[in-house]
Amino acid sequence: MEVIMVKVGYVIAIIGVTSMAIADYDATVENVSSMMINEQPSPPRLLQPPLIGQFAAPDGASRGITFDGTYLWIANSGDGNSSQGRRIWKVDPNNGSVINSYPAFGSGIPVGLTWDGSYLWYAEFSPAGIFKIDTGSMSVVKQLPTPTSIPFDLACDGQYLYVVHGNDTIISKIDTASGSVQEQIPCNYSSPNVRPFGLAHLPFGSGELWTCDGNYGSNYMNEYDFASASWVDQWATNPATYPCGVAYDPATGHLWVSCWRTDSIYIFDAGTPHVAERSREFFTGFRIYPNPTFGMVTIEFNLAQTDQVNLTLYDPSGRAIKHLINRPLAIGKHTLTFDFHNLPPGPYFIFWEGERGKRIGKLIVLQ
Repeated sequence: MEVIMVKVGYVIAIIGVTSMAIADYDATVENVSSMMINEQPSPPRLLQPPLIGQFAAPDGASRGITFDGTYLWIANSGDGNSSQGRRIWKVDPNNGSVINSYPAFGSGIPVGLTWDGSYLWYAEFSPAGIFKIDTGSMSVVKQLPTPTSIPFDLACDGQYLYVVHGNDTIISKIDTASGSVQEQIPCNYSSPNVRPFGLAHLPFGSGELWTCDGNYGSNYMNEYDFASASWVDQWATNPATYPCGVAYDPATGHLWVSCWRTDSIYIFDAGTPHVAERSREFFTGFRIYPNPTFGMVTIEFNLAQTDQVNLTLYDPSGRAIKHLINRPLAIGKHTLTFDFHNLPPGPYFIFWEGERGKRIGKLIVLQ
C-alpha cells in the first residue's frame, strides 16, 4: 500500500519508509501542462453513459443547445416539423418547461448555441453569422465572421469558440474578439456517417470536445482529447436518431442531446463515464472523505494494474484550480491526503484520470 500526504502547493510522497520526494505542484491553469509526466495518448475507451431522462422539445426542428448554469437554451431552425418558426427557447433543463422564447437573430437558419460564462453565442447559416448575445436585454453585442458558410454548432472553452463546419469534417477554433481561425481539428474518427453536427466543450481533464454525427446514418457521440490531439471515445446516443445539439453541465455531469427527428431532448449521465467491464475492475474503491470537509481530505482507490494517474481539483465552472498528482502508480491500494484549508467554501470536483478510464467525485468545502 502507498500512502501519500499532500498539502496543496507541495507534494510529499512516502513510499514505504525508504524514500521521500518533494515536488512543487502549485499549478495554475496556465502552467499545468508543464508538469505533465506522460503525454502519450490514452487508448480508446468504450463509453456508454446511461440515459436518465428525456422531454419533448418546445417545437419541432431543435438544433443547437447550451446550458448557462440554470437554464437550457435551444435553437430552432424553423424547418421540418416546426410550427413556431425561427426561435430561441429558454427552458427548464429537467423537464423542458418553457421559461421564455425569443425571435432568432439575423436572417438565416438558427443552428448553433453556446454559453461562455457571461454571454450566449448564436450561429446561423444562409446567410452565415455568429452573434454574441446579452441575455439580459436579448440584444446583439457583436457579430463575428464565420470560418464556414454553415456553422452548424458552437462550443466555448472560456477563451475561444469552436465552430462545426457543416457538410465538412472540420471543427475550427476561433478568436472571440476577431473571429480569426487559430486552429482546425479534422474529424477523422471512424463512423458510418462522419458528419459532425452538435458540439460541446467538457472542461474536465486536459479538455475535451464532444461532437455528434447527424443527418441519419450515425448517431455517434465522438470525444476529442486536446492533450493527445486525437479522437479517443465514441458511443451511440440511443434513442436519438438524428442528434443535432449537445450541452453539458460540469456541476452534475448531465449531458443533453437534441434530436431533430424525434423532436426530443435526451439527458445522459456523463459525469462518471461508464466504461467497459474490464475497466471497472481495473479501478475500484474510489472514496473521498470526510465529505463535506473543513480542510483535510483523503482520497482512496485501488489499482489492479500499474497506471499513469492524474488527479486535478476543479471549481464548479470546470476551471482547474490545482493539479495534484500526475505520475505512475503501482498495483494496490493508494491513500492520498490533501490539505484544502486555503480554499474558499463551496463545491469542488476531483477528477481522477488514468490510461484506462476516468472518475469524477464531488467535494464540499466548509468554512
